[in-house]
Amino acid sequence: MSVGNTPRSRPVLRVSSFACLLLICMLCQSMAADPGVQRQGKYVRASVDFVRGYELYQQQNYKEALVYLRQAAKDADPWALCLLTDMYLSGTGVEQDYAQAFGNAKLAASQKYYPGIYRLGLCFENGYGIEKDIEQAITNYIRAAREGLTEAQMALGRIYFEGAGVEQDYKEAAKWFERAALRVPYKGQTDTELINQAQFNLGMLYLQGLGVKRKPSEALRLFELSASAGNAKASHYAGEMYLDGSLADLDTAKALELLKQGFEGGYSYSAYRIGQVFMYGEGIDPDPAEAAKWFSQAAQAGVAEAEFALGAMYLAGNGVDKDIDQAVTLIKQSAEMEYLPALYALGRLHQQGVGVEKDLEKAAEYFRKAAEHGYEPAVQALSELEEKK
Repeated sequence: MSVGNTPRSRPVLRVSSFACLLLICMLCQSMAADPGVQRQGKYVRASVDFVRGYELYQQQNYKEALVYLRQAAKDADPWALCLLTDMYLSGTGVEQDYAQAFGNAKLAASQKYYPGIYRLGLCFENGYGIEKDIEQAITNYIRAAREGLTEAQMALGRIYFEGAGVEQDYKEAAKWFERAALRVPYKGQTDTELINQAQFNLGMLYLQGLGVKRKPSEALRLFELSASAGNAKASHYAGEMYLDGSLADLDTAKALELLKQGFEGGYSYSAYRIGQVFMYGEGIDPDPAEAAKWFSQAAQAGVAEAEFALGAMYLAGNGVDKDIDQAVTLIKQSAEMEYLPALYALGRLHQQGVGVEKDLEKAAEYFRKAAEHGYEPAVQALSELEEKK
């Protein structure tokens, strides 16, 4: 199982210019009403500088944006400090400089600004401008996560799921993924993509019973919730569950709908899985021609299993016109990605001289590659070949 990684350097700041200007107007009104606030006018100026800098940043006019952002940062504007942190981490508009990134994150965090605290954790986790310190990273992530910052919750879930510098703890991972999935973002900020990923990650834990009691129905609910907001991988897994009567009520039509949604959303493996449904007649009548269409789409996206499946169809003339050359090409492409059945098949083709020159040494080489990974048909074929020497 894999879970979605928390992006290492992505701006939390998704603030519209209108929202920033509205904030400034409110601050100006406060200054007019309260002389005490007037003495804090530098914070209003910083906000104005941030708005202008952020507008220029969005226009990719980084040189001029930096002038305003640095001015805002001098006045300790936490939004500007966080955006500068992201720029120095990624090298966007500036030369990549982890020391500068760390300094800006530290200053933003010192103001108890939770996106800044999250970024400070990011620096400690990855050694950006400071020596790696997973304990400090977790401490900062927890501070931000407890305030509902989705990025920090996801980071903690990832760390405990992977056991990255700490003892692997699925229960702790589930706790933080669940908090992220609850859609309680930091002070009104939302990050739909991360929340959807949290729902998917939590669904995977419920599906396999890692850190939580195994509950396929809850996994399906979370997958469908995430899928409804555009998570292609969640669509795929929900579709898979509808094809497995032991995990959900068998519903091939619903499964195909979700798998197609997954493919259209960019999860190429879904096309291969649709091809299998048509190839083997999972809940429907077999349709090799339709299967070949879906295998072809997945193969074009580089799915090794689909390249092999389509190659086998061209080799047999099943659902497509027989084409040995095309079959060999596809099987070779699949073998290059070390798909074990393809390595074995390529060995057989060289052993028999089908579509390629007969070459027992090459056959043995391909059998050996697959056998090294425990692929039993290759182990047996290699043994038989060596016995004939």
